[in-house]
Amino acid sequence: MRINTMLNRLPCLRRFRRETAGNLETVCPVRAGRRDRLLLLALAMLVGAGIAAAVYVHVYAAAPKPPDFALEGLDGKVYTLGELKGKKAVVLNFWASWCPPCQIEAPELVRLYEKYGDKVEIYAIDQLFADDIDNVQEFVEFFGYKFPVLLDKKGTVSRQYGVYGIPTSFFIDESGNLVTKLVGITKPENLEKLFANLAGAGQDS
Repeated sequence: MRINTMLNRLPCLRRFRRETAGNLETVCPVRAGRRDRLLLLALAMLVGAGIAAAVYVHVYAAAPKPPDFALEGLDGKVYTLGELKGKKAVVLNFWASWCPPCQIEAPELVRLYEKYGDKVEIYAIDQLFADDIDNVQEFVEFFGYKFPVLLDKKGTVSRQYGVYGIPTSFFIDESGNLVTKLVGITKPENLEKLFANLAGAGQDS
């Protein structure tokens, strides 16, 4: 099945959009339980009222320590966050094959991994509790992911990190500190700045 056809058959339940300086940013809510759906509905109402936005970038001043986890990858290996501490920075990218914004973001992740992969790892964490493994495999092959694809089969890690919309990315430095959280998609140049900063290349690289 072609990826566009697949995504059309598994559409985003609702898209939260905000027009900012001509840049359309989009996020898909997670297919989750009743409490989470109510939270997303509340966010949608706030966005519609112009009170809040469901897509944002948050920079952590205190650099908290994100929770460790162990997840099986699409390749059958088990990956942990802790194994990267002191070795490489990492971007935790939560996504699903049915999410159109994830499709938009995917080529940029591939490009940035080719450029910064020696210093920045990507853990692409698929929300398999709300996805289909065959579609995940097709998505990964179609876009040519070379970085680890992890499977959140029960949604445990998504809940640990408070992921209510996808794509959501957490930027964690080499020391294991949470630096930035990105909800939704942004311009390629903005995404590259986040990778460059994490790699220690500076904002102007």
